[in-house]
Amino acid sequence: MRFERLYQILRGLRWSYPLEIKGWQATVDRAKWRLWHGQVERADQALGELAADLDPRLGPATPAWSSPPLRLRSALGEVQAYLRANAAGLVDYARRYLRGQRISTAVVESMVNRVIGRRMAKKQPMRSQPPWRPPARPNSGGRAGRLPGASISAVVSAL
Repeated sequence: MRFERLYQILRGLRWSYPLEIKGWQATVDRAKWRLWHGQVERADQALGELAADLDPRLGPATPAWSSPPLRLRSALGEVQAYLRANAAGLVDYARRYLRGQRISTAVVESMVNRVIGRRMAKKQPMRSQPPWRPPARPNSGGRAGRLPGASISAVVSAL
């Protein structure tokens, strides 16, 4: 997800910097590949090189809100800070994939979200009646629980 923000900013810069954008895009792709393959330090180094390439283009009087390169440099700093803070916990996905180990829990997460979503949307409510008692008939016109064919006068006369 952190790389997606970089890609979005780069898409916005393709008209302003048409010559440089391909190199910047390749650098971000290379950093993402390195991160996927467990090379956190090299990914951080590639992003640092991109940030260094952006620095000469930014003047000291450039306001942050008007400068897409400044937004890109800020996003690069956030990704680099994330990589440095979580370097020990980042997984080498390529190695796990080659070993046949699990790299995603998406199937389990989607099933849990589906069950919880159905309960929260009341599409599958909890049973409010004992299991031996049949549910009320829909569209019964308020006659739920009465015996079919029984009228009020027959019930009163039986008493």
